[in-house]
Amino acid sequence: MTLKKISIWCMIALIVFSFSIFFMLLNINFIISDENYFHKEFAKYGVYDTLNGYDVDAINKDVLDFINSNEWEYLESDFFTPREISHLRDVKNLIGFGRIFLLASFGVSVLLGIILFFLDRKPFLRRIFFWLLWAGILILALNLFLVLSISLNFDFAFDKFHILFFPDGSWLFNPYVERIVVLYPEALFYDFGERIVAWDMFIGIILIIVSGGWLLMNVFRRRSKNNSARIHPREDF
Repeated sequence: MTLKKISIWCMIALIVFSFSIFFMLLNINFIISDENYFHKEFAKYGVYDTLNGYDVDAINKDVLDFINSNEWEYLESDFFTPREISHLRDVKNLIGFGRIFLLASFGVSVLLGIILFFLDRKPFLRRIFFWLLWAGILILALNLFLVLSISLNFDFAFDKFHILFFPDGSWLFNPYVERIVVLYPEALFYDFGERIVAWDMFIGIILIIVSGGWLLMNVFRRRSKNNSARIHPREDF
């Protein structure tokens, strides 16, 4: 295999990976901006009853506005302690890095796609659907792994996630004096994870159906054209 071929396949692998990350991060961004989702979860886990006397929806809106804002403002709230606000700032930072990665994954896909367009003159539209097909397969594979992690031991996966992305001990709270874990109980994050996985798998299946369907139709169209050419050979006089 030539160096050019190796380079092309490495770029294709990067494009597929970038496409997959892009779609998954885009899905997470939509969910963390959905106030209606949190309203249903609060009702499901009795948060309104537990925090009776507080405007739970208004507090949650302030939190979502804070973590989704591009500005680095301070969260002003009498509901949270300084330690809880510090953790929410860490969450905001993580989401900010996630959005940078989201844009970077899209940019990498486009840039490598343009490079491949000039390197390899194969039908470009077919190549795009090929990338989308493998991106859909990779999304399904990654989310099947997440399903196993959540189903087998959610507490372990939850702890490992926080250990990986947050300062040591900064995410552990006492529900008697720190209300962030009352407002956002662990079960809510279990549902959050399930919803992310469900939508990711839906996106993966759609990508596979649409791109796979287009590629199959393209194969049948080419075969039909070749068969027609064999049955009715061109005669030059």
